[in-house]
Amino acid sequence: MKKTQIIFDVELDKNKIPEKISWSASDGGIKAKESKAAFISVWDDKVQETLKIDLWTKDMPLDQMNVFFHQTLVSMSDTFLRSTQN
Repeated sequence: MKKTQIIFDVELDKNKIPEKISWSASDGGIKAKESKAAFISVWDDKVQETLKIDLWTKDMPLDQMNVFFHQTLVSMSDTFLRSTQN
């Protein structure tokens, strides 16, 4: 079985607020790509619960946060419809 990794690096200020987020995906050819925000969700089937990490840098503008949330919700809706036809 082939394995691959997606790695997130988060640099924090002295108050543990994210200042810089970068990520790498070896199979995607992405190395240390900077980002202002990330939503990571994983499903724990044993307890039937979603585990989440929501991160954004302290300098992310509100207008970009609004677009990020909107695009994320639209993408989730599209994915749900495509995978369940529901």
